[in-house]
Amino acid sequence: MNRKAWWREPLRVIQPNLQIRDTGAIDPERLASQMKEMGANTIVFNVGGIYAWYPTKVAHHTVNEFLPTSFDLLEEVIQACHKQDIRFIARFDFSKAEDRIFLQRPEWFVRKPSGEPEILGSKRPGSWSLLMSTCINGAYRNESVAIPVLEEVINRYGIDGIFFNA
Repeated sequence: MNRKAWWREPLRVIQPNLQIRDTGAIDPERLASQMKEMGANTIVFNVGGIYAWYPTKVAHHTVNEFLPTSFDLLEEVIQACHKQDIRFIARFDFSKAEDRIFLQRPEWFVRKPSGEPEILGSKRPGSWSLLMSTCINGAYRNESVAIPVLEEVINRYGIDGIFFNA
């Protein structure tokens, strides 16, 4: 795959922003083929932040509980995309973390004037984890989680770019 200034060419980007519960249904080869059929030459795919879509070793980086254990889903998706000549942009969102992280490191999170944490998803139907808003200046979005996660992904996977959500 020619890696020279690919971002300067016209991009046809598709972002299949999947929920963690969708993970088990992902067939990397089929996903890449579907993206190609829709005309994509670039995909933006969940990688880390709220949930790790790969077997992370970074403390406080929650692994997607639906992630297959028999293979590295992220590696397989990247390889399948590259075989289809599709660039892979890793999507990260460090703006939220599960409530269990809040219980361990409350100083990393946003507080309302009342002192209560900002909770997202509390009114969402179904048995989902509660997500808490992380502080933009806190260690979750910086030296304790975000930076080690970015280093881990960049050193381990053949990504073509990075997209930060939030």
